[in-house]
Amino acid sequence: MEEREFIRSYNVDSAEKLSFMWNGKHSEGFEDSNQAFRRRIVDFITSSDLTVPDELLIDILIAESKWAEQAWCVYMKYQLIAERIIKQSGPKYIDEFLDSVFTCFDTYCASLTMNLSGVNINDIVRTTEQRKEQTRDNQMKKLYESGVELFKQHLSGDPAKGLIALTGEVKVNNVKVIQPKLYHRIFRGIKEKMKRLFSKFWGQ
Repeated sequence: MEEREFIRSYNVDSAEKLSFMWNGKHSEGFEDSNQAFRRRIVDFITSSDLTVPDELLIDILIAESKWAEQAWCVYMKYQLIAERIIKQSGPKYIDEFLDSVFTCFDTYCASLTMNLSGVNINDIVRTTEQRKEQTRDNQMKKLYESGVELFKQHLSGDPAKGLIALTGEVKVNNVKVIQPKLYHRIFRGIKEKMKRLFSKFWGQ
C-alpha cells in the first residue's frame, strides 16, 4: 500500500509531499494541493498500529496547523496526531508541538481534546518549565508559559469541557467581524482561559 511504504521510508525529502501548499485564497476558493494525500496518511496512521517516525508526525502537525490558520477551522483528526506525538515522544519535540498547537484558536481548542491517558504529564510540564527558564527569547518564554498551562489543564480534569465542535462541511462566506463584547458573551465559559493563554503568547 502506498501509504504504508511512504510512512516506512519517510525522510527529509518526503516532507514536501505533506507540507501545506496553499493557493493564497480563503472560503470557497481555498485549496491546499497536498491536503488529500496528507489526510490519507493521517487516516492510515490513526487506524493502524504501524510504527510512525516522530519526524513524520511533527511534519503533519505543522502542516495541519498552517492549514487550520488559513482554513478558519481545524481538521477533525488534528488532536489524534497531537496526542500521538506526546504519547510517542514525550517532551522531545515540545518546541515544535507548542508552536503548532498555539498557531490559532482552533488548533489550541483541538489540543484541549487530546487524550493523554498514560502520559507522564508532570515530566512534560517540568521540561517545559526548564526550557522557559533557560531561554532568553521573550516570545519563547511566553510560548512555554502557555504550554505549561495547557498541560496543567490536562492534569486537572477535562480541559475540553464547554467546547462545541462543528463537524461536516461548513462553508465559510459572508464573514462578519464579531465585536469583543459579543465574543465574550458567546464564549463566557472559556473567556478567562483564552485571555490568560493568548495574552501570554501574543503579548496582548
